Amino acid sequence: MSTKISEEHAEKWIEEFECYMDSAGLPETVETTEELETLAQHMLNAMLEATSHSMETKTFADKGCRAPWWNDDCSNACDNLVRAKSDSRPLSELKTLSSHLWFCIRRAKHTFFDNIIKKAHQGEEASTTNSIWEINQWWQGRKVLNLPTLKQPDSSLATSNGQKAALFHSTFFPHVPCAPPATLLDTFPQRPQFSLPPILESEIANSLALCHNRSAPGAFGTNYLLLKWAFEARPDLFTWLHNACIQLRYHPICLQNALISPIPKPNWYDMASPKSYWPIALLETLSKLLEKIIAKRITAMAGCLNLIPPDQFGGKEKSSCLDAGLVFIHDVQTAHAQKHFASAALLDISGYYNNIDHDILVWITEKMGFPPDYSGWLASYLSDRKACFHINGEIGEFFDLANCGVPQGSLLSLVFSSLFTAPLLYSLHSNGMNIHAYIDDIMILTTATLQEGCVSNLIDDIHDLTNALRDFGLSAEMSKTELIHFARTNHCMTKNLPMRLRNQAKDIVHPTKSMLGGMKMLGNTIRGLTVWNMRALINACLMPILTYGFALWFHGRNSKLLCKTLQTVQNMACRWATGSFCTAPTAVVEHVISLPPIQFQIRKLCANYASKLRHIPTNSQVNAHLPPSFDSSRPDVVHPAPLSPINAISTYTHPQAEFRVPYLMLPWEGVRHLGDQILSQLPHGLSKKGKDAYLMSLLTHISIHKMDPQLVVLFTDGSSIVKKGVRHNSWGWISYKQGRELSHGGGALGPRSTIYDAEAWALLIGLHNTLPFISKSGARKLFLCLDNARLIQALLSRDPSGAPSPVDMAARLLYDFLISHPLISVDLNWVLSHKNMFSNE
Repeated sequence: MSTKISEEHAEKWIEEFECYMDSAGLPETVETTEELETLAQHMLNAMLEATSHSMETKTFADKGCRAPWWNDDCSNACDNLVRAKSDSRPLSELKTLSSHLWFCIRRAKHTFFDNIIKKAHQGEEASTTNSIWEINQWWQGRKVLNLPTLKQPDSSLATSNGQKAALFHSTFFPHVPCAPPATLLDTFPQRPQFSLPPILESEIANSLALCHNRSAPGAFGTNYLLLKWAFEARPDLFTWLHNACIQLRYHPICLQNALISPIPKPNWYDMASPKSYWPIALLETLSKLLEKIIAKRITAMAGCLNLIPPDQFGGKEKSSCLDAGLVFIHDVQTAHAQKHFASAALLDISGYYNNIDHDILVWITEKMGFPPDYSGWLASYLSDRKACFHINGEIGEFFDLANCGVPQGSLLSLVFSSLFTAPLLYSLHSNGMNIHAYIDDIMILTTATLQEGCVSNLIDDIHDLTNALRDFGLSAEMSKTELIHFARTNHCMTKNLPMRLRNQAKDIVHPTKSMLGGMKMLGNTIRGLTVWNMRALINACLMPILTYGFALWFHGRNSKLLCKTLQTVQNMACRWATGSFCTAPTAVVEHVISLPPIQFQIRKLCANYASKLRHIPTNSQVNAHLPPSFDSSRPDVVHPAPLSPINAISTYTHPQAEFRVPYLMLPWEGVRHLGDQILSQLPHGLSKKGKDAYLMSLLTHISIHKMDPQLVVLFTDGSSIVKKGVRHNSWGWISYKQGRELSHGGGALGPRSTIYDAEAWALLIGLHNTLPFISKSGARKLFLCLDNARLIQALLSRDPSGAPSPVDMAARLLYDFLISHPLISVDLNWVLSHKNMFSNE
């Protein structure tokens, strides 16, 4: 038996939850760990009781609807056909009714699948899925297989669930007899301590809004949908709980239990080995919400203060596997250009997540300057944890976890695992080792004039690395260790590997064709997918696989053969989406589906990646490998030929392109966190009459309050015109108080700017000149009028970093001003352009 959670009973669930919490008699403040434990336990019990009283129960024998797309039109058409057959109507009439039935079925399927994909595009929470990538998993089926028989170290077989759980326990959570010495921490420098503000209610709401409703629940069976309902009913409880956990440096025991579910690794050859599975911990969603907020804060501070070394590419923002690949290839090709040999050793840390020592991790956070409250909470979060294995539907007995390991299902595991290896990487890098890491995967690269020198250097470096890992209680998985020698010339190819990526395209083609075949099984024109929906599936599911690792091999030249291989697969997808014959011209089919050739798509992706180079941190490895000409347009600076992918990528951006300041706005900062100090007017989907009515109400509001001595009205706008083939972009702003003009300003931008840049600069400079006057004049409200809806959305977004830098600076300026002036409020209003509003025009 299980509970079927339905949104139809949301109101009843909220009533039951509020009734239980009101009858609990909890204190208004949380001051002790006992009160904190009681609050967390009551919240879990309240959600559990509300679910049992408001939701229906279902058995595993219940099956879903056989034809969910069936509607009333299909039923009426079927009834008419059955009634005509029973009345022995003429054959022509029966054919007409039968044709009408099939027409209704096709239209019903068409509407059903079209609505699902439409909701996935809009990000709505549909009853089936809210992700277009999950839709494409339908063709793979729903495989529910029991865990197979496992082989123990003594070659005996583990057949029962209890034996399998014991084997997983001994494999992933071995007994650690003593704490590692961690002598490397003695030389690790002490950083100044930084501070973090209390957790805000809006911060909890933003983190909760990004949670998937169908995420795996914990031991209490509470998913994120129930957590959203509970937060809607009593948001104050969540704020008390999360801030009390940090202030009291205590994590409730009821939130520390975890269900460990072994997940098989994909494409693994020996499924009888316990190492072929990932031990994923299913934690309580109430605890994971707090972990999500803390992980986002620590990740931002780690990037802002450079707590994670640049040699670590994982577990931090503004970094990816593509960056690691670019740096690796750049170093190898640079060594070859200097007539040197290059060799690399690839190592994997054995059981990394499950062998992180808790005491060392807390000590590292203290060395890095974490607030004592956060270090204390981390020590409580990691201690006294209990877990049990969930195997083949059976839950085993709970066991105590040793003083090591972080849960792999926790959002904190990535950032803390990267922080754990920071002293190790700093020490090895200071000793001259060329080392790079991505979480638990480590690569050592050596170069020398002779191949023997590379081998000798690798032996010394691997010896130093294993000693450093042993100092932290870790070890390398020798069975996964790889050694690669890269050939410098064709004469060395008999014993070494050439630095070629032609096989990359062949490796990409096979999974892409498999995905395309699955998409053909998912739906065609009869099942109800339109050309537009099939194009959406191609862009969302097929093109990321087809262009994977594009920056590593696409240099704009000598890439025709690779692009031709990928173009063949794209042609197959285009013909399937359009229903064209194999003889149809490729250019015509691409034009119909609005899908450019693969070469142009990769060039666009290269340009997008090049724009990332303008806002990555200065200590990034990719930034350090950029050519000197990247930041300069002087003619005396040497512009190197695209020797490496990094040099080739850097040619896609202009030296005068806009640089961005990373981490200008931290997660707990921003206009969206100001509450009642910010009011916004941003209507959506208005008709022409609706827009006219909105404009009249806005003009009426301005005319009523324009004589208010405590109100300042600010209009900002941008313009773009073309004269004699040259684009001119300009910006302007004007402010009023009591119907009189206070000040105004304007200026021009370069031809490389856009109208959106002009709007953003008008907003920034207008605020910069108007806010000081508001603080001196005693005004209490700023009435800000913009005719660009995207600009208002960027100011109120969770992460405004996607907009031009003036939007970031305007959000920063407005946030700092309102924080220092809590009695002043801002009213953001969208003004329709070109409606003869004098101040806006």
